[in-house]
Amino acid sequence: MDSTAGLTVADVSVQFDDVAVHGVSFHVDPGRILAIIGPSGCGKSTLLQAIAGVAPASGTIEMAGVDVSSWPPERRPSATVFQQPALFTHMSVRENIAFGLDDASVPRERSRELVDLAMVTMGVDTVAESSPSELSGGQIQRAALARALVRRPQVLLLDEPLSHVEPALKRDIRTDIVRNVHRRGVAAVYVTHDLSEAFTVGDAVGVMRSGQIEQIATPIDLYRRPASRFVADFLGQENVVPCDVTRVEHQYATLRVGSISLKVPARADTPVGPALVAVPPEAIQLDDVDDTAAIFGSVGQVIAWSFLGEKARVEIESEVGTLVVYEWDSVRPRPIGSHVTFTVKPRRGWVIPQPYSETVVSG
Repeated sequence: MDSTAGLTVADVSVQFDDVAVHGVSFHVDPGRILAIIGPSGCGKSTLLQAIAGVAPASGTIEMAGVDVSSWPPERRPSATVFQQPALFTHMSVRENIAFGLDDASVPRERSRELVDLAMVTMGVDTVAESSPSELSGGQIQRAALARALVRRPQVLLLDEPLSHVEPALKRDIRTDIVRNVHRRGVAAVYVTHDLSEAFTVGDAVGVMRSGQIEQIATPIDLYRRPASRFVADFLGQENVVPCDVTRVEHQYATLRVGSISLKVPARADTPVGPALVAVPPEAIQLDDVDDTAAIFGSVGQVIAWSFLGEKARVEIESEVGTLVVYEWDSVRPRPIGSHVTFTVKPRRGWVIPQPYSETVVSG
């Protein structure tokens, strides 16, 4: 096998129970993590099951350069960690992890070395002889991760692995997962419903909707450049407003939002005409109204203000609807009903074609 090839999913469709996945394609390089998020029932776990080999699928799945589409789960060079790890209650932690290395080709002494290394790596060496009933939720999941890693998989599949772990332990386990994937050169797919978790672990993040992947991008590009209204809404983008694109050149679009003219990034194939623009709350600048208001921007009225610790959240009613603004430099309260001018920082925002695209975006 070519261990440098990672994971390639090409036009995979699968029906499992009542959930279907349609024509999904992506590639994950060795040592990288693709985090997949989306609403409940969109097909995240079903896609993971198809990659693992549990469900029959059309299309092709390649691991380490080999087409494994027809291979049963036990033959695929992959390991899966579920949100509820199924450790054998009659076995110790060491025995559970060794069970993951059930391979007659590995000499006994080498097997023991690999198990010891996996336990140390995941921090469960101090409970090696304990039974699962004696472990905390975090320790159980660490043992399950060690059992997966001891197999030295080319592909690691993680299905909500931290959903039942105590909040205080999540960060440390998450860090260990990322470190091991990067260090071992494993191609990993990490399914989660937690957006912040996806952004933390994912080298790239894919957003699923109705059995398809709507967009795959780096966390920064996904947030700054949502490919559709659905992605923008799912990511919690608070300012998605109608606009009119008047010109597109050099991957930038000139557009009108009410009486404001903006120049923001856009795809080269963005059409001229009606569209939507997503503007991050931190990209909007507020100023007090004075005699130069017409020069500096449009006028809005403050309808809500809240203090969030390091920043203030301001809602203003404007000619283009309600806008949300984050202010860091000043957290002085803005009185409800007061007027402000608002401008958008240069080249901040992203054009979303309207109606939004249903096209699968490959990564």
